[in-house]
Amino acid sequence: MEGNVWRPTHLTPEQMEERRLVAATLLRQGQLSQADIARRVGVSRASVCRWAATLAQEGPRGLEARPIPGPSPRLDEKAWTRLGRLLDR
Repeated sequence: MEGNVWRPTHLTPEQMEERRLVAATLLRQGQLSQADIARRVGVSRASVCRWAATLAQEGPRGLEARPIPGPSPRLDEKAWTRLGRLLDR
């Protein structure tokens, strides 16, 4: 894993989770400093420090993406499919 893998300014929740889990793996290996891990995954050292604390308290599950709170979607899967067909016309 050479250089900074995550350069985009906007990442999906899944990509951010992957970045945290990669950092967790590197933390557990114990071969790199938190600053080196931060540079490698493209975040601040403070973020890696927070992730290390979460990892110690909650394990890898603590670094998984959490659902974004908010109202439930108004359209179900069937309605989205129908809307897509209508827009394709």
